[in-house]
Amino acid sequence: MTVQWYHNGQPLVNAHRFRTMPGFGYVALGILYAFPRIVASGPMLCEMNSVS
Repeated sequence: MTVQWYHNGQPLVNAHRFRTMPGFGYVALGILYAFPRIVASGPMLCEMNSVS
């Protein structure tokens, strides 16, 4: 399975501030230092694809 997160239509890169965190039956986005004016100012989208 591949997971890609988007903010305002732009892909987020797994790096220091943003990290995809898989769990048992779910995937979460970890955001370090979430400032409302930056992170909350637009839609967040998670796209998941299964690899066959």
